[in-house]
Amino acid sequence: MPNTKRRTIVRAVCTLAALVPGSALAHAIEVRNVTVIDVSAPDEPSARIAGQTVRFENGRIVAIAPAAHDAPPGEAQAIDGTGRFLVPGFWDMHAHVDGTIPEMRQVMRLFLANGVTHVRDLGLDGSLENFNNFRAAIAQGAEAGPLIVATPTRFTDGAVVLGGDDPVADWDTPAQFFLSTAEDGRAIVRHVAATGIDYIKTYDSIPREAYFALMDEARRLGVRVAGHVPIAVGTDEGADAGMASIEHARKLLWDCAPEGERIRAAYDLGTSGAVPHTGPALQNDVSFIAAVVAGFDAQRCDAILARMAANGTHYVPTHTTRRVDMLAHLPELQDDPLVATYASEALLEEWSEGIDFYARFDRDGQAALAAFYFHGLALTERAHRAGVPILVGTDTRDTWLLPGFSFHQEMANLDLAGLEPLTVLRAATLAAARFMGMEDGAGRIVVGASADAVLLTADPLL
Repeated sequence: MPNTKRRTIVRAVCTLAALVPGSALAHAIEVRNVTVIDVSAPDEPSARIAGQTVRFENGRIVAIAPAAHDAPPGEAQAIDGTGRFLVPGFWDMHAHVDGTIPEMRQVMRLFLANGVTHVRDLGLDGSLENFNNFRAAIAQGAEAGPLIVATPTRFTDGAVVLGGDDPVADWDTPAQFFLSTAEDGRAIVRHVAATGIDYIKTYDSIPREAYFALMDEARRLGVRVAGHVPIAVGTDEGADAGMASIEHARKLLWDCAPEGERIRAAYDLGTSGAVPHTGPALQNDVSFIAAVVAGFDAQRCDAILARMAANGTHYVPTHTTRRVDMLAHLPELQDDPLVATYASEALLEEWSEGIDFYARFDRDGQAALAAFYFHGLALTERAHRAGVPILVGTDTRDTWLLPGFSFHQEMANLDLAGLEPLTVLRAATLAAARFMGMEDGAGRIVVGASADAVLLTADPLL
């Protein structure tokens, strides 16, 4: 049952100057008499540690002590934390941040203004060199922004769909990689392993043979793979093959109904020939998504979730995207003042096509989109109960998804799905740090951790 209580973690009203990752503070900061939220606690009552003074210095948390005790030696800028709550900085685990330098600066400032201190980019559009240079500048404190914790490829998809004759469109960038054969899959992994790219991002139309060869080579060379499970592959097969994370509340829903199996059976991708379906075409097919919701098979779904849990496959549902689809016809979404304030003219022009497309759906289509969104929420709650680790990701800058603001909407989506407040907060912080192998120095308010913190005016666990 959805949780109807209003979460206050969406109101990150004061972000500390200390939260800029990688930067050494010119002076110490102390937040005094604050309630620290321990996201590693087993339950909500024990997660609140009241009356603490937390000292930040040189980009780290250097002391945590009861406020009644003497403060650590040395001058510090004092912030009154009375009645406030200190939580770790947030991690957006599915974002698209690259662009021109001015565009990336704007994106990063919006993230920071919303308390997002770490971002996993999951699909580049531009230059690998420019992206990595900007990523390094943030880490060194030369640019303001959340730490970018991963450099991905862009498209890794089926050659038949995207029209690429060569398995690699451009070896010098992380752009489109087109796969037809098993050797294509292995070759791309070897290329990526030699470039320093952190992730291979998979898409919908990779042939089965190429996908499993890619996954086998990635496992052999230690390259992580995340993204879409191809249509020709079951979600459980993707988990067994070693996907680090599966993105979007979409393919899992298909495979939890007979429709997923039917589509896989029809999806015979080779090196030539017609492609029966693409991922976007299926998702925009009202009769298909209605059949997915109506045909939900609990036994089938639980078996898939058991495979994901057993393999430690993380799930990043990005419900924000399906929510925009559902609400595109409403003036309240189209006239969002935040979008009007922070989205550039170029971005609004890019977004308008997607908004206009979904706004034209008739009443039956709108009902199908809404049913699919809420079905996705229910399956995320089911996945969590089955032991599948959930991460918070937004797919920002997809249509109508502002950096940072959409992160709070995604936390609200997880709340609506029925996840407990501490679970949502942990998914937004510590779980992401653990996924990236960074939990020793990030994701918690503890001595020695990086100074990535958000100061809230209300209790995030109520």
